[in-house]
This record gives sequence, C-alpha cells and structure tokens, in this order.
Amino acid sequence: MEETAQKELPKFSTLDYVVFGAVLVISLLIGLLCGFQRNTSSSPLNYVQAKGSLAPPAIMLSLLGGAISAISILGTATEAYYFGAEFLISFVGITLGMTLLYFILLPTLFTLNLVSIHEYIELRYASPVLRKLSCLSQLLNLTLLMGILLYAPSVALCTVTNLPSWALMLFLGCVCTFYTTLGGVRAVVWTDVLQVIVMVLGPITIIALCITEVGGVGQAWAIVQNGSRFTVNTDPSIFVRNSAWGTAVYGFYLTLMFFGANQAAFQRFSSMRSLQMAQRISLLTGVGWIILWSVFFFSGLAAYVVYHDCDPLASGKIRKHDMILSYLIMDRLGHLRGVAGLFVAAVCGGALR
Repeated sequence: MEETAQKELPKFSTLDYVVFGAVLVISLLIGLLCGFQRNTSSSPLNYVQAKGSLAPPAIMLSLLGGAISAISILGTATEAYYFGAEFLISFVGITLGMTLLYFILLPTLFTLNLVSIHEYIELRYASPVLRKLSCLSQLLNLTLLMGILLYAPSVALCTVTNLPSWALMLFLGCVCTFYTTLGGVRAVVWTDVLQVIVMVLGPITIIALCITEVGGVGQAWAIVQNGSRFTVNTDPSIFVRNSAWGTAVYGFYLTLMFFGANQAAFQRFSSMRSLQMAQRISLLTGVGWIILWSVFFFSGLAAYVVYHDCDPLASGKIRKHDMILSYLIMDRLGHLRGVAGLFVAAVCGGALR
C-alpha cells in the first residue's frame, strides 16, 4: 500500500530537472571563473581569505549559507509540522550569542590578523600540540557532519526521482568539492550567495501555494491555532522533550558553534577590511539567520495546514517524519512544473557549502 501510494505521485518533469540542474551548473561555473582568476592574478593567501575583495552583502549571505544546511530546511519544517512553535524560542539564544560575538569574540580575534582560528589556541595556551588537536577535532567533526548533510538532500531527491540515495550523495559531494577546490573562498562565497537565494525562494513558494490552496491567510491561521501549533512549554524539567529554556540554550550554543568558533565563518569575517565592518556584518547575519529559520519554520506550518486532517505518516504514505515536505511538493504541488525542481535545489543548496 505504501509503495503504491508513492508510485502514484508525479516525478520530476523536464522543467524541474532544468531548474535543479541550472543551480548546479551555475555553481560549477562560479568555481571555474574564480579558479581562473586565482591562477592568473591571486596569491595563496587570497585563495584562503580574499582580504577586502569581497562585497559585504556577499559575505553576509555566505555566512548564512554556511550556517544553513538541508537539515535546517527539512528538519525545521518537520519540527514545526509535528511539534509546533517551540523552536522559535531559540531566537532568544541566537540574539544572546550574536551579542557575545559582536562585543567579545570579533574584537579579540579580528585584531590578531590570523589565517586560522586554531592559531588563537596556540597563542593563548602556548601549545602547538593543542592547536593540532583542535584542528584535528574540527576536521573529524566536519567529516562526520558532511555525511549527515549530504543525506538530507538525498532524501528529498529520492522522493521525486528514481535515483538511489548513495549515488545522489556521491554526486553532490563531488560537485561541492570541485568548485570549492578550484575557486577557493571566493567561489565558496559566491556560490553561497546563489544557494541562499534559492533556499529562500523554495520555502517561500511552498508557503504561498499552500496558503492559497486552503483559502487564504485567515483560514491557514485558524487551522494552525486550532492545532495548538503556537503553544510553548515552559516546564523547567530536563526530562521533557523540548522546553522554552532548553531551546533558548540551544540557540545560544548553535550561534557560537557556527559563527564564534568556526573556521569557515572566521575566514569570512577576516576577509573584511575593518573590525567595524565585520561587526556590522555579524549584526546583519544574526537578523538574516532569524529570518531564514522563520521561513523554514513556516514552511512546516504550511504543510500542517494542508495535512492537518490527513497526516501522510499516519496513513502510511511516507516512511519517515522528515519526508513530509518532499511529499507535500509532489502530492499537492507536483502539477506545477518547476516547483519541485526549485524545492530540491533549495534543499541541495544547504549541502553545497
């Protein structure tokens, strides 16, 4: 029954493949262009930092792209669909984390003119061994994380195509490795700009179409309210699944992990011409991050509005919670050519970083 239901869903149309493929091709072309410029006019340091040569808005979008993954898009939407608005309390922690970054971390690190954030470990503790351990720890973390990040878009692609997940993961990994290696930080920044734009357009399109399907904003809001999707748990117990307190701490920790003690974010901040500019970028990034998470969250609520009385998981039409958004696209929006391609491009944009 489950397989039959899934086979009845429409698959990728030609236009969907064109939209999805265009994002990948443009990413590769950016890598080629930046690689050509580096080979003809750039130094090794410029390959790593591109000091002062990148536009501040591009850096801000790149920082957002580095902090958003396919898990962010699918996971946040799934959380909103099944458990409601608890996640929004993390914005309190994000605000506190960005405040710490602005007043303490950036002034400390930026003025040292470091190439790697791990250099600070050696300077602070006078220990080359500790620096190497710090670097090794982050490399191990990223190696394990990339497997998870590549899995999420493979889930979305498997839902709309007949390709195996391992092949999709391998393909996306090769695309990302190619343009990153060839173009350096400049290629990473400009592909991040493209991918963040796509990551915003995809969920916004879903939200708009779902609201239209149920009869407008008023009707959608009534369904969300009746489903108690904006109820916040303030229980201080550590044994509850989620609470406002734990979610706020999560937001604070996540902010420091992605922006405060992260080599990729440090490279972007250090490419700014001055500390003041880096601090302004951090403020704009914080605001943008909250907006992005909100868009992903409301895409999950949009799915709830459509399926509030016929949950696909309960009816056996999907196997896992995190397939809800992919199923929505093909079930209710699959007849709109190009929408599925835009959604998958948005999800994959979170992995190509």
